[in-house]
Amino acid sequence: TNASIIDIGATLKATAVFCMLCTSDLMRFVFAWYDPKGYGVIDNKQFLDMLEQFHPRHRDDVVVKALKGIVLPVDGTLPFDRFQSICVKFPHLLYPAFRIQEKVRLLLTADCLSHAHGCLILIISRPYFR
Repeated sequence: TNASIIDIGATLKATAVFCMLCTSDLMRFVFAWYDPKGYGVIDNKQFLDMLEQFHPRHRDDVVVKALKGIVLPVDGTLPFDRFQSICVKFPHLLYPAFRIQEKVRLLLTADCLSHAHGCLILIISRPYFR
């Protein structure tokens, strides 16, 4: 079926855009993952689930210290601006997202360079370039 076909061009474009996100855009990307309708708020539970995904052990001293320092809104919802201020105050909470971005960037760059290197060798080996 057409639903199971992956569009390589769109996938590559999305991957490249993900690699080029700046810090604030990556924060928005992570937040949007938990706010798919774009309301600009997530539940406090979703925020804690996010931390669970990024820090599955939660026994890390740095994460435990951060959790003690975070005051979540009493109404149970976390707006993006509050999420952003938490991430700025405790940047290590989103460190895994930045790490994933950097690994994808390195893999994509290495793959592109290896293909470019192969093309360059092919071009140079042609008789009309000698």
